[in-house]
Amino acid sequence: MKKAANILFLIVGVILPILIGALHTEAHFQTLTSPLLKEMLQGTFILFDQEEILYQTWGIMSFMMGIAFMIIGMLNAHTYHQVRTGKAKLTIPLLIMITYLGCVIYAGHEFQQFPQFYGGIIGLILALISVGLYSFSMSNSQAS
Repeated sequence: MKKAANILFLIVGVILPILIGALHTEAHFQTLTSPLLKEMLQGTFILFDQEEILYQTWGIMSFMMGIAFMIIGMLNAHTYHQVRTGKAKLTIPLLIMITYLGCVIYAGHEFQQFPQFYGGIIGLILALISVGLYSFSMSNSQAS
């Protein structure tokens, strides 16, 4: 059961964030930086009493989102390695991923991004299964 929990964490915490981050970053550079989109987002708005151009503000958030996903995956890869070598437990990283996936679900719902919403639900289910398996294996190992 502990092995299954580790595999689910590897999928939800390492593989999917790196894959999603890489795909988002590729889309950012292939499509989201097009001259047409840049022209469409030339409007301005006030942020902290300073006029900002929509394209620049949106562009930095878009780019950093893809990079942040990949970094989350890499940090989780390090955690996974620590768990596999017995230097760490999976409990806290799983709770952090559950919190993160809850935010993914909220954002997907709030901004009507249904692939993100349903992806968050699938990820949350896998993370919860991983928590259950991990907890069950830990309680069995302590009972022995």
